[in-house]
Amino acid sequence: MRYTYNCYYDGNRLGISFDSSIYYEWPSDVELMEHATSLFTQDEPFMAWITTVSAHAPYDHDSVLGEKYYSLFDDTDYSPELKRYLSKLKVTDDSLGVLISELEKKGVLDDTVIVMFGDHYPYSLSDENIEKMVSYDLTEFYERERVPFLIYNNKLSPKTFQENTFYMNILPTLLNLFDIEYDPRLYLGEDLFSDDFSGRVVFADGSWQDDVARYNAIDSKIEYFGDKTYTEEEIRKINTEIYQKKEMSKLAIVNNYFDYLDTARKQLKEKENKDE
Repeated sequence: MRYTYNCYYDGNRLGISFDSSIYYEWPSDVELMEHATSLFTQDEPFMAWITTVSAHAPYDHDSVLGEKYYSLFDDTDYSPELKRYLSKLKVTDDSLGVLISELEKKGVLDDTVIVMFGDHYPYSLSDENIEKMVSYDLTEFYERERVPFLIYNNKLSPKTFQENTFYMNILPTLLNLFDIEYDPRLYLGEDLFSDDFSGRVVFADGSWQDDVARYNAIDSKIEYFGDKTYTEEEIRKINTEIYQKKEMSKLAIVNNYFDYLDTARKQLKEKENKDE
């Protein structure tokens, strides 16, 4: 088996056509998926991290992808900016069709898990535009930060989970689902399906929200959802734990800790083999 996990394939390396003279245009996710699937499916088992780009801004002027499916929304009261965003999003949707079709052709769709999540909401769209697509109040705390997260397999029955979660929980959750041994102390996030899952979302500035309350780290104010409350000591404990985990996560990246850990494990394994 060939291991290419340390390789980064950008548009040029994948052979994706891109007109660099139009700085604001993003290449097509459909073309990305066509090139990428032929590459990572050469091996079994395989794992690939794919970053889609077609749905990115800008939406305030014409573009190839922004106009591609623009007419699909002619019968709506959407603004031109929102129509261009949805047109671009349809291109990303088409690329998923390419991915699933290619996996099906190769006979591996049933044995493949697809994980999808959005890295951020569409920044350049106004609240007025976003409100036409969502059912929640954008003015509430960090509600604007909501993004989709799904785990898909062709044989799974659809289920919807309402727990509070954020992207740092994705890796621990997947490690659990794939029954991969890991040390939960090394991750800021939690396994969504663990018995002691806190259901607490942590934001970049240290603010957080769970089923009991939402805490704003900017002004140190807390708002409760019901009768249950936290003591000052409990709030300090939560904040301290969040701070420590964020710091440890940062240090792990800065000091390349996981590479060190991998090297140490290999050395230990080699020593055990020699001792045998």
